[in-house]
Amino acid sequence: GINAEYGKQWYQRRVRGEVRMEEREEREKQREFLDKYYEERLRDNTAQLETRIDEQTRQFKQYVTALQTNHEDEVGGLRSQLSELQKNFRSSLDSQYSSLVSYFTSKGSADLRTREEELHQ
Repeated sequence: GINAEYGKQWYQRRVRGEVRMEEREEREKQREFLDKYYEERLRDNTAQLETRIDEQTRQFKQYVTALQTNHEDEVGGLRSQLSELQKNFRSSLDSQYSSLVSYFTSKGSADLRTREEELHQ
């Protein structure tokens, strides 16, 4: 009677205890699995991020290099335009100076001629 009942309760408690132990072990296994899973995911994500950052850094460097190159091209273009303008300006000055010189030279000789004619009259 009492012994059998006590034995049954003890057995049930032991079974319950073992079940609880198994559940605890199962939960720990799940936790370890999840920890490993999330750790791997984190590692993968970190690697992907690093790859993306490297890629963007490389693209940015290329962009900056391209900008500098274009800038140098533009500066080169502006320089050649400037030297072209300077050349044109110089030749324009030269021709203006020449025409002024020839104008005053011919005017001078015409004036001289006129003066000589006046003197001879």
